Formats: sequence, structure tokens, C-alpha cells
Amino acid sequence: MKEIRLDHFSESFAKSEHIVITNHTSPDGDAMGSALGLQRILRSLGKMVTVIVPNPYPKFLWHLPGNEEVMVYCEGKKAANEIILNADLIFHLDYNAISRSADMMEILVEAKAESVVIDHHQQPESWPKHIYSDTEMSSTCQMIYEFCELYGWTDRIDKEVAECLYTGIVTDTGSFKFSSTSARTHEIAGALLARGVKP
Repeated sequence: MKEIRLDHFSESFAKSEHIVITNHTSPDGDAMGSALGLQRILRSLGKMVTVIVPNPYPKFLWHLPGNEEVMVYCEGKKAANEIILNADLIFHLDYNAISRSADMMEILVEAKAESVVIDHHQQPESWPKHIYSDTEMSSTCQMIYEFCELYGWTDRIDKEVAECLYTGIVTDTGSFKFSSTSARTHEIAGALLARGVKP
């Protein structure tokens, strides 16, 4: 199942200055890889971007570029709430239901920012204004690459972004063993390796 509702995304993005990226509770490699990869891409486009995650994530992901700037919501709710309420646009990555944001749910619902969901899980909710959902995709990191192609941003994918996206693809495909792995998944992985990622 695929749902793409991005008709007015370009206009919303153009007028946005402050952007928040968040993901699901207990973030995994795909959640963190997509968040940190997208953060670097959007910053290269001149946006002020903050990644805020619901709770801590595993130490084996701390090597990802941008890790040192991630805000953990449960460790600083007041500061995080202020950033969320002042955001113009909020990206919700790697989750299909807002309840999966756990303690962040209340402030995310209260926020006036437009919401963008990019996700590959089954049965996505219809609450966001903008949605890019494809349940046949291997990972949200693969979707971030495809999203960049939609908007002509692939030239913004440098080695650091590629490391983030490759991490998410590898973890969510079980090192390319799961059935969601497609020829396109390998094609994108190859493009990321070409940017200097070391498998």
C-alpha cells in the first residue's frame, strides 16, 4: 500500500525556518538513521533543524553523524516543548501512529506546525497534513533517499548522510536478508556506498 499526499509540501517547506524531526519511542537504526540523515540534508538547504527523540536509544548508534546534538525528550521536556511549539514544520519518521511518540504525543498534538510523516509501516493514520507512506519499502531510510529524489535533493547526500541512511537500511533489512529487500534497495545501497560509506 502506498499513500503520497505531498501536493503542498514544497510551499510549506519553502516558508519554514524552524524544523523538528522526531521518531518513535525506543528508536532503532532506521529511526535514528533517517532522522539524522534528513537533519543534515535540511540544514544544507538553510533550515534550522532539531532532532528530538522520545527516549534514549542504543549506544551502538551513537557513532552516527549528528548524534551529539540529539535531544532526548524524557531528559529535558521543558526545553524540547519550547522547540516543538516554535517549529514551523515537524517530520514524524518511522512511525505510523502518533501514539508511538509516547510522552511526546501531547505536545506534538498541541503544536501548530504542519506535520510530515515518512514511514513504511502498515496501516498509517491519516492525521498529518503531508504523508509519504509505502509499506513495500524496506525502511524509512530508503524512503528518505526516494524523498530526496522527488525534490531534487540527492546532491545533498554527502558521506555523513549516506552513513546514516545506510545504517537504517542495513538494520531494517536484517543485512539485506528480509523479504522487503528489493532490487531498488540494493540500488540505493550502492549509491550510498559510492559516497564513501564503509560497510
